[in-house]
Amino acid sequence: MTFKLYLELASRRQDDVLVDLLRFPGEPALSEGAWSARWWSDGRTRRKSAPDREVILAEIKESGCNELTLSWRAASGTPSMPMAAQLLGLEIQFSPSFTSSLWASVPTRQLKSRQDERIRRTFSAADSAPGQILAFPSAAKAKLPAPSLLECSFELQCDTKDLGEGDLQKRAIDWIRFAVPRSFDALDAFGYGCVHERCRRMNMAASMGGVSTWSDQLGERFENIYPILVGGTELCLRVKSGLGEGCSLIDIPNQPGTAIVSIAPEDISEIRQEPKAKDWVVIRDLSALNAPAATLDEMYKRSAAVPALAPFYKR
Repeated sequence: MTFKLYLELASRRQDDVLVDLLRFPGEPALSEGAWSARWWSDGRTRRKSAPDREVILAEIKESGCNELTLSWRAASGTPSMPMAAQLLGLEIQFSPSFTSSLWASVPTRQLKSRQDERIRRTFSAADSAPGQILAFPSAAKAKLPAPSLLECSFELQCDTKDLGEGDLQKRAIDWIRFAVPRSFDALDAFGYGCVHERCRRMNMAASMGGVSTWSDQLGERFENIYPILVGGTELCLRVKSGLGEGCSLIDIPNQPGTAIVSIAPEDISEIRQEPKAKDWVVIRDLSALNAPAATLDEMYKRSAAVPALAPFYKR
């Protein structure tokens, strides 16, 4: 049977090590297939197709990018690989940090193409005031560089039919452990995932709303509670200590600094309501925003109406 896995990973690395985030999944998890990429750089959309991902990454490293879509599809008739799940295809959206080595300089001149000019204006605003794009910016400046984000949609196949969500999650985690590239620890990566892509709502940076005092906590805390959590081993140990038998702590081979927490999907809503969950999740304290009290009251009211968010907002 085939199923989808959504995985979002982030890294605050600003140097050339960041390109290793684009090497997920690693080569051992890939069979024969073809890569294609589309990215925006220097005022225009660039495209590249190649059987070897490194050919594409070399060009991206040279040109930089402001946004990137990377796709891969297994060749038809590819023999199955001896693992819990096999990758059939993927699509990745990559958003580099505005201060990272992969961020392309945004043209200052007006562009002829209306579409490219619209994109240029969007990235110009981000380039000039990273993390301060909202109408109600944070009262404090960011202490840490903004994370680069990798939003991944994977199509996986396993040789057993009619598996439940819990069994599929186990197979997905086994595949993630196998797919992690060798240099993964150096990225200090963190993120979350789920099978069937049901947890996908907005990326971690968007969830922080551009509020620096919130986004600075990502990595030390999770954005929310999800079935699959990826982060530093110490943070994952804290979650395991708090939940006990309510979750599984899973190591990643040859990556002692990074671990995975697996939580049964049917338990997520209940765990979010537990007071101890606030110890592992970024608390959105609205007092950090420069806005009138009535506006903050309305924002809190709207957030409180969303069960997945309500426990982690503070007025």
